[in-house]
Amino acid sequence: MDEQENTAPTKPQHCSEPDVLKTPVKEVTAPAKDQNTTVKKTKKRLKKSAGSGEKLFSQDTATPPWKHSKNYKAKQKREYEQLLEKKKDLETEVTNLETEVGRLRQESVWWQQVSIRTACERQQLKIEYEELRIEREMLKAKHRWATQRCPVCHPLSFN
Repeated sequence: MDEQENTAPTKPQHCSEPDVLKTPVKEVTAPAKDQNTTVKKTKKRLKKSAGSGEKLFSQDTATPPWKHSKNYKAKQKREYEQLLEKKKDLETEVTNLETEVGRLRQESVWWQQVSIRTACERQQLKIEYEELRIEREMLKAKHRWATQRCPVCHPLSFN
């Protein structure tokens, strides 16, 4: 007996597994009468509103009733007209920008032509300068030759 008293029980006796598993799970369900009351009330409201001529939100039209008001339609119309004006302004701005781009492209082509022309003119001027330099050297050489050979034109060089 001492051995049984010294060993501690592994499971409490009041909470055994088979007892816990055997307890049935209770499902809480409302009576059918309570579940249908919301549906019935909604149907009654729809019938009343349909009889009074008001338009209610329905899944067929998918537009809420406030979207049918005059104020909302006027606001939508104003916004639409503002958007049309903005669209026209943007189209005008695009046209102006396209015109500016065309003008800048023409100007760019003109500057390229001027640049090419000035480059060609610069090259031409270099060629002319070189020709003048060669001509000057030739004149100097002729003058030297003449001073060395002609005693009449250059009497001092023969003394």
